[in-house]
Amino acid sequence: MMITEKHPELSPATKQLKTIMIGLYKGLEKHKAKIENSKKKRTAKNYLPNQRATYVSDEIAETIEATDSSLSVVIQNSANHEFVVIKIEENNVNVIVMHLREGEDLPTKSRFRGNYSAYHNDRLKIHSIKSEPIGQLEAILQTFNDTIAPIVLDHTTLPFTWIVTYDGRKYTDSTIKIGALAPDQENWIFRDDITGFFRSCVNDVPAELLPEEESTFGSDTNVVYISSIEKNIQETEIPLEFKPNVVSPIKKENDLDGDSI
Repeated sequence: MMITEKHPELSPATKQLKTIMIGLYKGLEKHKAKIENSKKKRTAKNYLPNQRATYVSDEIAETIEATDSSLSVVIQNSANHEFVVIKIEENNVNVIVMHLREGEDLPTKSRFRGNYSAYHNDRLKIHSIKSEPIGQLEAILQTFNDTIAPIVLDHTTLPFTWIVTYDGRKYTDSTIKIGALAPDQENWIFRDDITGFFRSCVNDVPAELLPEEESTFGSDTNVVYISSIEKNIQETEIPLEFKPNVVSPIKKENDLDGDSI
């Protein structure tokens, strides 16, 4: 049983998670095909993470538009990345999909992910979730007992956010995991390997949903671009200034697939 099935009040339903997995699969497959079939060979590969993340975001959004009205999508920009936050209004749950190298336990701390995980402690209290087999949850609850200002504990005002991670360098051969961060982003409250579920989802993808051509973003009403009232959860983009006649050192290829969402 997946961790999301153990806590349905905090989680996307299995059918909803399957929709997200299909979109992730399509985005990775499309980008892989584009790179493999490209006649223009590039010497620099630092454009790949952003491009791949865009394909993944687009395909998840389009799959949701086409198949699941219970999900909605917000398009956000953070640190030069455009990505999707999948929202489930029924139980006030979000899902973020991002690249994380296999072997790295946690994503880099960010204000964006910090804001999305800020109320996890209180949301757990609402549902009286006190312990997990991973053995971390009770300590986390104690650590953050007094970090949130007193508010009315209501799940409608306290979102809970899951992060789906994949290693984009491995495309659809990647391990797929889902987890929820502690508010300080130094631990996972929940973490589960769902690679088997991912494989089972894509084995029966309907033919009409298989990748055929480059995606174009739809304008369906359940796709919403971020508004000014949500800008408080964006990361600040810092402009880079280059001095004339100064050449930056070339990064090693292994360093070019960093923490791209």
